[in-house]
Amino acid sequence: TAIQTFEINTVTGELKVADPEADLIEVNLLGLPVAWVAPLVSSHRLTGNRINGKFSANARDGGVRATMIEPLRVDGLSLYEKDGQLLFQGVNLQSDFTAEYTARGWQAEVASIEMNSADDKLLSLSMKAGQSAEKHAPIIGTGRAEIALPAMLNQPLAEGVARLQRGNLRLDFSGSWAEARDLQVKLSLNNLMTEDNRQLPSIAADLRAQIDANLQTRFNLPITCTREARISDLVLQGTLAPKKAGLRVDAKLSGREVWLDDLELLSALAAGTTVATQEEITFDGRDERPFWTGVSGEIEMALQVLHYTEEFEMRGVNGSIKISDQGMALETLRAGLGGESALNLQGKVDFDPVAPEPYTLAADMTMNDFVTGPLFRALSPGNLPQVDGVFSAKSQISSSGQNAMDLMRRTQGDLQLKSTGGVFRVLPPSTATKVENTGRIAAWGAFIGNVVGGKDSEAFASKAQAVAELSKILTAINYDQLNVSVHRLENFNTVLEDFSLISPEVRLTGGGKITAREGVDFFQ
Repeated sequence: TAIQTFEINTVTGELKVADPEADLIEVNLLGLPVAWVAPLVSSHRLTGNRINGKFSANARDGGVRATMIEPLRVDGLSLYEKDGQLLFQGVNLQSDFTAEYTARGWQAEVASIEMNSADDKLLSLSMKAGQSAEKHAPIIGTGRAEIALPAMLNQPLAEGVARLQRGNLRLDFSGSWAEARDLQVKLSLNNLMTEDNRQLPSIAADLRAQIDANLQTRFNLPITCTREARISDLVLQGTLAPKKAGLRVDAKLSGREVWLDDLELLSALAAGTTVATQEEITFDGRDERPFWTGVSGEIEMALQVLHYTEEFEMRGVNGSIKISDQGMALETLRAGLGGESALNLQGKVDFDPVAPEPYTLAADMTMNDFVTGPLFRALSPGNLPQVDGVFSAKSQISSSGQNAMDLMRRTQGDLQLKSTGGVFRVLPPSTATKVENTGRIAAWGAFIGNVVGGKDSEAFASKAQAVAELSKILTAINYDQLNVSVHRLENFNTVLEDFSLISPEVRLTGGGKITAREGVDFFQ
């Protein structure tokens, strides 16, 4: 409703009214259909109850200012993808805003946008933006959003993501928008606990990005994960540059100290994700273009210390991945494993668009003087290492395939492990004192007499003694040499070609095979 007459100077943009102190217009929304605003989300389908609210506008400094009298409100909102997939449902929204336009420019402020579902708060958002009337003046904006994660993760959009008992996400953002653009976003995740009562680390990130007139983006993203007094820190920085057909990425991931289990946050939130079944995963179809089509560049990694647990860590983890239209190459990835020990890994995936199997993979790994004790203690805290020795290892793998899944399925290669001294524990130490069933051990007496030097077979006439002696041997074999050789063949069978252990009292040899079955995953 227009309350008084007005005129606008189309040259200066100035607004003139009869009474500057009186309202210019008043708008009362009584049951506006949601369908009328649905075109604002044209890529989706929006449904809900009717929209209500009331605002007025008055003249101010030669312009106009709009103010909410009654908050804008709509209940029962649901949002769908074009294919009908439900994203949000039963959402109630309430907003309060002001906007002002004068010959000097404009500014708008959303004092609050509140979203809730039933009694659960989903989102609280506030923001403001403005632009001077000066030529080429940027749009400058700032805002804050707070998201209640437990309620948000109950929405259909988050189906497949693990639920949280509690947790908050906060975003503080600001930026300017003109021919060149600047953006800053501060993110914090706090007070996170899963439904099974696991306390997750807090995460803080601070993104700063500059976008030039050619849409090239320079960014810097420090990330910290904090759990009690322990901190993991990472920095991702680099450039994103559009090219004729895609994007070039040049980035570096660095960090002083990183704890792998701090990344538990990601695995916990993804724990409920639906995993494709064997029947849903197919290897049919030849890729006409590589799966990295449109992306090129180089990504470096430089981590000073990478902790697996408090007992096992890697130092000086360095490497890089180079991506081109023809392939992806992992330049030598090196990681120190303690003392003089180091892991070296390199490989590449090439793509030939005219080959029947366009993907080819080749990779190799070497490791020297690796002490296994800390790793086994990390894998099984509180227990003695099953293998405690110094190992060297080397491996080569290769593959070809019609698509990425086919490439992984067809992987073949070998692994050789060698150790020149250590302890091999076939059975846990407690076994020697807990073995009670001697009925099926009678035949071991002769075996022990032949295997253990300096022992006469008559010494094992007692089944109980045979069991005790055998258990003692197998709980700690001090070996002089241990060799393992494993191959995965072209027919996808996995063969243990050699297992040999030599000690002063025992010599063990063996082999084996895992036969591949069509349609069955290796780990099944």
